[in-house]
Formats: sequence, structure tokens, C-alpha cells
Amino acid sequence: MSGTNITLTEAAVAVPEFWANVALGALKSNTVMAQLVNRDYENVVATKGDTINITQRGALAVNDKEINTQIKLQNPANSKIPVKLNKHKEISWLIEDATSAKAIDDALNYVMDAAIAMGEQMDKDLLSSYSLFANAIGVAGNEIDIDTILAVREKMNVLRCPTRGRVIVLSPKDETALLKLEEFTSAQWDDTNAVALQEATIGRKYGFTFVMDQNVIETGASPKSTHCMALTRDALTLVTRPLPAPPPNSGASSSIIEVDGITVRVTHSYSQRDGGVIWTLDCLYGVAGLRTNTHGIHLLT
Repeated sequence: MSGTNITLTEAAVAVPEFWANVALGALKSNTVMAQLVNRDYENVVATKGDTINITQRGALAVNDKEINTQIKLQNPANSKIPVKLNKHKEISWLIEDATSAKAIDDALNYVMDAAIAMGEQMDKDLLSSYSLFANAIGVAGNEIDIDTILAVREKMNVLRCPTRGRVIVLSPKDETALLKLEEFTSAQWDDTNAVALQEATIGRKYGFTFVMDQNVIETGASPKSTHCMALTRDALTLVTRPLPAPPPNSGASSSIIEVDGITVRVTHSYSQRDGGVIWTLDCLYGVAGLRTNTHGIHLLT
């Protein structure tokens, strides 16, 4: 059967989860920060303004075990961190031709475009959390350098931040600054630098994985402040919850998909007034700090 024999309505009915899967795949491929932070998801429908309490584990202590004595049973003091689901982001558009094969192609392309835009927005919201970190290193207007990286490393060591999983998120200009340094591109320093020189990707150095994010926040002017960050997974949390399906017999169809702690909803319905199919991609989430005193550093350049 050729594509021209399949209408948009038939495709939606035959594969109800197809559109949401496309959207979620494109979103995950185009967000950086969501892959680097703690993610919390439960299959409980929520609405904007709801508050979710995230449990943060209490500390355990090491005790000496003495002969003929009982073990010392500990009761760690867990804490609850409230995260408000205050970000309900949506992107909607109209495709006037509801029956042609071109309409299916347009729907696919727009769903992917919308998911990319949604991923960028999620990135920006997470990157804006630099202000939650208790510690800052660097000077506005200065290029990042080895001394700055080592200062961040030392500070995280002093704070007893776990050494595994440390990441530095760079702006485009800061990535460029590092790629100018021999420590990152000369094979005399490190054989793996050949990859950085050839592919312009930094990889892992000085105990950090370096990641470039085009959405790193910039503020002010003369000098402009660029707000990069160093963190581990438990510095921040991204909390998502599924949105409700449209009411029965409303004429709207939706698919809600979750993978790896990120959820999206894609809704479509025919509008007689507009003479086409209205599409909406939306996502409900909240962002909060977890271990912002020890697991994250605001890296100012």
C-alpha cells in the first residue's frame, strides 16, 4: 500500500503512540542538561501548580565493630525537597490539509521541530539553576582556563563531592577557549587530544567530562556574564509528570509517553472552524536543587 492511501486520521488511529514516541525521541536527542541531572517520574497524572516531594537520603556513618557487641543500627534522617510543577510548556500548530500524505509528512516534521524547541526550553530552565549553587568560581568576562578548572576541581574535592560522574557544562565560547589550549589538543599532553583536535570534542579531562550546551545562560553586558556549571547528577532534579488525556468524546486524541524520567503529551483534533488538524505538544515539569551546597559549582566566565 502506498503512502498516498494512508490518511492522517488513519495513521493516528492505527498507531496512537507513534507521534509521542517521535516527539520524545527528538526531545531527548536535543536536550543536554536533562541527561545530566537527577530525574524523577511517577505515573501519576498531575496539573500545573502541584507540588511533588523528593526524598533526599540522610547520611550514614562508619562505626567500629567490637567483639561481643551489637551492631549500631542507624536511622538516617531523610529530608523532603518540595518541587513545584510550575512549568507547563506547550507548542501548538495547525495543518490545514488533514487527509493527504503530505499532511502526514508535515505532521511528522512539525512534531520533531516542536520537540527540539521543547528540549531547548527544558535545557534553559535547568541551566538557569546556576543561581541555586552555594559556591561560585570565575570572573565575568574572563575566558575559562586550566587554573579555573583546577580551582573548581579542588573546591569539589574539599566539599567531598563524589569524583565519579563530574561534568562541566560549557557555553560555545568557553568550549572554543579550551580547544585553543595545548593541554586539550596536543598529543604531547595526552594521546586522546588527537580526537579533540580532529573532532572539536573535548571529552574527559582533569576528572571532568566536558559538555557544550548552546543554551548556557548569559546575562548583563560589558562584561557579559556567562553562567557555566560543574555538577554531578544529584546537584539538580528534573521532575516530570503525565498530563491528563482529553475528555472522552471530545474529538481529541492524545498519546502520553515516558522514557527514562521524561514525559510528553501529543494531542491532535480536527477543527471545523480552522479547516485542519490542530496539534499540541506539551510537557509538565519542575526543576529544583538537591545537593546544591556540595555537588554543583557555578562556573562564571
